[in-house]
Amino acid sequence: MPFIRTKSKRLKKTDISTPSNFEHRIHAVIDPTTGTLTGLPKQWHAFVGPAPTKVQGKFRPRPIIDPSTISSTEISSIKTIVRGDVQYSTSFYSRPYSSMVSTHNGNAASTSFSTSPDFITKINGNANGHVVPQQKQLSYEQFRQILASIVDPNDPKPHFEKFEQIGEGSTGFVMAAISKSTGVKVAIKRMDLLKQQRRELLFNEVTIMRDHKHPNIVRMYSSHLVMDELWVIMEFINAGVLTDLITKSRLNEMCIATICRQCLDALRYLHSHGVIHRDIKSDSILLMSDGTTKLSDFGFCGKLNGDMPRRRSLVGTPYWMAPEVISRIPYNTAADIWSFGIMVIEMIQSEPPHFAEQPLTAMQKIVAEPAPRLPTTAQASSELDSFVCEMLVRDPSRRSTAEHLMNHVFLKKSQHHSVIVPLLLTN
Repeated sequence: MPFIRTKSKRLKKTDISTPSNFEHRIHAVIDPTTGTLTGLPKQWHAFVGPAPTKVQGKFRPRPIIDPSTISSTEISSIKTIVRGDVQYSTSFYSRPYSSMVSTHNGNAASTSFSTSPDFITKINGNANGHVVPQQKQLSYEQFRQILASIVDPNDPKPHFEKFEQIGEGSTGFVMAAISKSTGVKVAIKRMDLLKQQRRELLFNEVTIMRDHKHPNIVRMYSSHLVMDELWVIMEFINAGVLTDLITKSRLNEMCIATICRQCLDALRYLHSHGVIHRDIKSDSILLMSDGTTKLSDFGFCGKLNGDMPRRRSLVGTPYWMAPEVISRIPYNTAADIWSFGIMVIEMIQSEPPHFAEQPLTAMQKIVAEPAPRLPTTAQASSELDSFVCEMLVRDPSRRSTAEHLMNHVFLKKSQHHSVIVPLLLTN
């Protein structure tokens, strides 16, 4: 007799009850002091063994931020530099204003991240330029009103002549012009406020450059609102960016030390005033024809004070980000020092570590792997190797400061900035 399978009655969704009497009795967390998992049942210790229970401190990093929590605003990119064999613009002024995307031979993209404007800022338009938390994004009219309170109200056009466009981006363009009163050549960034995805970056750039003057920081002469444009009058940069130099030339240690000393002096100044740059990389270092280096790109800066001694925003460009920034552990100016250490490696090898990886993969490796070191193929001196090691320390509290690094033995190799001029002439 053949087996006959009866047709069973299919349960309807309404026949399945919802969970009841649910209790959350176990909640394991990492104790930040001891580095151990607390809250596990005693029976579990024998089952899982000591390895998962004891977090290996310096050998086992904190988990990377969940990529799914990075918003589309954070990964949006409207500024591109191409490295390697692909053609790219060498003009600093041809770079669009906002976040950076860098590609190496067309393979890897480096996106500058920053927190979503929906969660960052309402901008307080008083003279101190403080930023206070705000859940709701400012309207265009509100932002324009606040911006108007910090810029020069005068029309800049009558004060300049011989306007010439020298760069263009997705949200504005840059012109060279001559001051009628001084005869000095200046650069004028003209940014369309209506096209800005990240308006608070404009505010950051204007206030930081207005309030902080240093020989190794790009100088802003004034800023103005002209209709729906923000005009930023700044010194004319006539020798490009450091990225161009290090991708075309091999720098000796004297030149590296000379550039580092100038950059560190600017960082020391900013840090002493409670400013974190948060996007240190060769693309942010500008060069003058006399060999002077200038720190630029202040849109991602953060201000530290008694009310906010640390920050947690995911800000910067992935390959140069400090581990604590990626993990969103509260950080301070030490994050800039890590980025600067990566930039020194970049000056030696023409690119930062993990540059062949996609940005999120690189971020994961920065958090999970030991701090990068100079390879033996770099043939670096012990002084240069020590200099890099003092900056690339995973524990921010043990990382050197800009003030301390200014006295490092490696910087004794630095010379007057004019030693950079021959390199600039050959490029």
